[in-house]
This record gives sequence, structure tokens and C-alpha cells, in this order.
Amino acid sequence: MLWLNKQGKMDIRCVQMRPHSVDSRILLDIQQVIPLPEAEQYQVALREKSIEQEKVRTTNRDSTRYDLSVGENYLPNLPKRRLMLELVTEAISQGLSPEQIREAIPWRRRDLFISAPGKADESAFQALYPGKKLRYFFAPDELFLLDGKTYVLSRAWADRTLEAAENVRQLLNNADEVTWEPASEVANEETYQGYTIRRRESNAIEVERDGQQIYPVIATLRELASQLSVATVNDAGNPLNTRQLGARVIAAIQLL
Repeated sequence: MLWLNKQGKMDIRCVQMRPHSVDSRILLDIQQVIPLPEAEQYQVALREKSIEQEKVRTTNRDSTRYDLSVGENYLPNLPKRRLMLELVTEAISQGLSPEQIREAIPWRRRDLFISAPGKADESAFQALYPGKKLRYFFAPDELFLLDGKTYVLSRAWADRTLEAAENVRQLLNNADEVTWEPASEVANEETYQGYTIRRRESNAIEVERDGQQIYPVIATLRELASQLSVATVNDAGNPLNTRQLGARVIAAIQLL
């Protein structure tokens, strides 16, 4: 009962009732035994403090999003967990193993990855961990099939995320081409053919459809540019990058 009061923020009390026969009547002597009356006020104050601390932790949770550049590939407005997923995906695509990545993030060595034999999906992993809530990336394009095993990366990232991201970046053979920065405010936003195209104050471009962000952005921008008769190369014949092409696509939509 004490455990329930603490874990569930409940207020459960236990009483002891003793019947007494008095002049053909039954009288009940009722006494509260848990919590003891002298400790009740203290326990109420302790529970209220715990609730208040939980509110503070929730309010102060860092929800910063990041714009990530990996060479020519630009991924805007990523929450921390997807920033880590993209960096780990790049590391594995370069031939690094889950164990090497674990060693780079030693405080997450135990739960950074979990694996299953063969080609596995979420249900296969859940069968290996019955009754446990698994907070990992399970979408088909988020799985890593390596050496006859399927690996999945943790979705749970907190205070040391950027430290972990930097450690993974240092493993990459193109570390100098990998950067990220906090996503800035939206400067322009236009819609066209079901797409939402945004330009942020940093000139970062992001594209969304049906509430889902599209990665990579450049391929979709080229399709939209073709529909809008927007050139995808500059005067010298070189392909426009994501920011340049995104600005042109937004400008063309505004002229419609």
C-alpha cells in the first residue's frame, strides 16, 4: 500500500476495526494504522514535493531540434533521437560495427543496441523480450542487418546526446563534412500539391507531406522544380544545393 501511494501518487489508508458488544449493540473501534496519524502530514508533504519535482523535470525537458548536414545530404529539424539515428546510420554505412560505436559511447554500451538473429522485425524483438517496453527504432529503413543479425538503435536519448553525437562524428571518415546546429525559426512557408515547403531563418529547407517530414529533401525539391519550371542548375551549369533550390521553389510558388 505504501508503495502504491508513492508510485501512483495515490492516497490509500488502512484502518483497523474492532467490534465491541455493549448493551446489545455492536460498536466499532476504528483506528487508522497506515499511515500512522503522526506520520500522515509528513507523507502528504513528501508526495506533493515528488509531484512538483516531476512537473519541473517535464517542463525543463530539452526539446531542441537540429539541422544536420552530411556532405551534400541535408536533414533539417531533427529531434535528438533522429540526429543520433542519422549519424549512426552514416557510421554503419562506412563500415563501422555496432561494437565500435558502443565503444565510442561507453556510458550507453549496455543498451545502445539490441540484436536478434537473422532478419528480424519489431515482433521478433518483442518475442525476445516479453513484457518489456522496447524503446528502439523498428521501422524497416531503421534496421541494421549485419553479419547475420539485425541490430536496432535505442530511441532513448537525454542529457549527453550531443556528446554522443560528437563521439560518433569523430569515427567518420568525412567528419569535417558532418555538422549540425539548432533549428531556427520558420522564415517562409508555402504549400503546393500537398507538400509544405519551409525555409528557416538559417536558410535551411525542409519539406513535409501529410504531417511527415521527407528525407532527403533535395530529390523532392527537384521533382517540384520540374513541375514549376524552375531551373535546378545555376548559370555555370552546376546543380543547385538544397538551400538554393528550396529558395527558388518557394519563390515560384509565391508567384502562382
